[in-house]
Amino acid sequence: MTDLDGSTMTEINLVHCSYHKCLTVYYGRVMQSVFNRCLPWSAGYLHYNSHLDDFYEGFRSRRVASVNNRALDLNRLGRFRISRFIRDPRDLVVSGYFYHRRGAEPWVDIEAPTAADWYFANGLVPEAVRAALGEAHDMRAQRARRARRTVENEFSLATQIEILRRL
Repeated sequence: MTDLDGSTMTEINLVHCSYHKCLTVYYGRVMQSVFNRCLPWSAGYLHYNSHLDDFYEGFRSRRVASVNNRALDLNRLGRFRISRFIRDPRDLVVSGYFYHRRGAEPWVDIEAPTAADWYFANGLVPEAVRAALGEAHDMRAQRARRARRTVENEFSLATQIEILRRL
């Protein structure tokens, strides 16, 4: 197979860059079916999730490779063709909201994310977001303390009423 410029396709790295909730799972299933099941191409397709170091280490050994949630250093790719699905941002927000509302991933339970937690999910967190997260964490902690006090007060009141009934 040759490309428009006459080079063979095996000389060109085929890369798919995906983003969360933008057909990542669907694309992976199709590529697995085509490159790893139907066609006799060894080392056909591999999705590296968000593991950028693993991607750079292994993408050349694959016919097609994909990586999620990362900006690639194009100079490290050699000759390449990249594909990406772009989704209507409104659909993306709605889909992401319902998906994450279910708590489908373990990171949704992280109370105070570290830089390492954010790196895996999105790369880099802007300072303004970091500050807002700190405030949100402080507010959650205050609400939790208030809820504990309310329970303690209700318990205390219930105990007092029971004692009065016994008298």
